[in-house]
Amino acid sequence: MTLRIVHAIVIVLAALVCGFRLVTWSFNRLSPEFRVAAKSAFDDIKRCEHDEIDSRSYQTCIGDAKKDLVPAKAVMKSGNEHRAFYLLQTYLEDLENCARGHKSAPSGESPECRQMIERRHDLSIWLGK
Repeated sequence: MTLRIVHAIVIVLAALVCGFRLVTWSFNRLSPEFRVAAKSAFDDIKRCEHDEIDSRSYQTCIGDAKKDLVPAKAVMKSGNEHRAFYLLQTYLEDLENCARGHKSAPSGESPECRQMIERRHDLSIWLGK
């Protein structure tokens, strides 16, 4: 009798662990549609990093990057995709803040620029999976 109870407890615990793993796996996943749209937006934002803030190409690049966020927003469903989209938005904002800060104080790296670099690194890992 005791052996059957222990056996039942082990089976229930194993089912709980498997269920938890399945839920966390699906939660941490990005859908293929979102990944494609987010990578496109991410690549466009990265291209803007090398333009001068006063140039017309910089303004065009930032405008295009903002437009490229729209398809990613349209296909996001999971909480993980919402977090990835938020990181994309803040990466773009950090890029703009870094460019403005770099123009006013070109010597040294500003906190906005460091934050932008960290976000770029995190997104490249996350979207590269």
